[in-house]
Amino acid sequence: MNSRQRVEALFKSTEPDCVPVIPPFQGFWALDAAGLKISEAFADQMKGAEAQIKMLEKAPFDAFEVVWDWLAAVEACGCKVQIPDDGNPITMERIVKSIDDVERLRMPDIKSHKRSIDDFKIAAYLNAKYKEAHCTYATLALPFTLAGELMGVDSLMLNMMRKPDAIHKLLDYSAKVMLEYAKMAKESGVDAICWCDPTASADLISPSQFKNFAVPYIKSVVQKTREMGLKAFVHICGNTTDRLDTILDIRPDLMSVDTKVSLSKAMEVLKGKVAVLGNVSTSNMLFKSPEEIREEAKACIVKAGKVGFALGAGCDIPIGAPVGNVRALWDAARS
Repeated sequence: MNSRQRVEALFKSTEPDCVPVIPPFQGFWALDAAGLKISEAFADQMKGAEAQIKMLEKAPFDAFEVVWDWLAAVEACGCKVQIPDDGNPITMERIVKSIDDVERLRMPDIKSHKRSIDDFKIAAYLNAKYKEAHCTYATLALPFTLAGELMGVDSLMLNMMRKPDAIHKLLDYSAKVMLEYAKMAKESGVDAICWCDPTASADLISPSQFKNFAVPYIKSVVQKTREMGLKAFVHICGNTTDRLDTILDIRPDLMSVDTKVSLSKAMEVLKGKVAVLGNVSTSNMLFKSPEEIREEAKACIVKAGKVGFALGAGCDIPIGAPVGNVRALWDAARS
């Protein structure tokens, strides 16, 4: 089997020759590992593409992200964003400064937004190079997380209780924006979209808040992604054990679970219905040795089995993680 066939087996719930390896998020790590400042990669997106190619040769994946600038929408919507030398872009000034600003939001023209245009040009370039052998996906923010960036997470949490109707308007707006990005992802030729919702983490919102404010929009976005002919992945940071049943209702093609989630439990709930990706500790990816990462990865495979499971880190591969540690995921799956 090649990498693409391995990932296809994952979604068919058939046994592959070995467990597929999916980062889930390698983009920013690869830029740094290739010796490129994040700011340089944003100034010249082709340098970012070359960094991904260079690191994919050293630390391969069966499926990998070709759009890693997952918060470009924040800038396109009108927020002021800082691009650091290291790490993700930082939202410096919100466009929703008061709850009344929600009524004044307008859809951005993302096809005139240079950063977004460049992101999908690079996606198309990497896609053309790798798609026959690998699965490719764009990483994008889910509506709840975008809403938190547009108005600030503290304000979002407070107004879920004070002004729930206004928050639902903001979430509806955020969903419409992100579906425009999904259309651009489709045009770039990717196989899937990895929808991320770190702000919907169990560390921040309760199960009832998750069901009321996050789930309807996740479900809608996932459904529309699949109607476009793309696979829909979902990643929610933190311990999602108490909402795995809800994931069954959302029904993504792949659920990426953080290290706090028991893989045995995730497979018990989701196996045969939603493929599972996980969940080697990101801290260990940064600080442990390749041998230790291989052993942890093998333990993940033992817990989850080979059918309906993909091996990867519990979240972003951290900037600064040794190349040997990232390569260890690939080696573990093949051993």
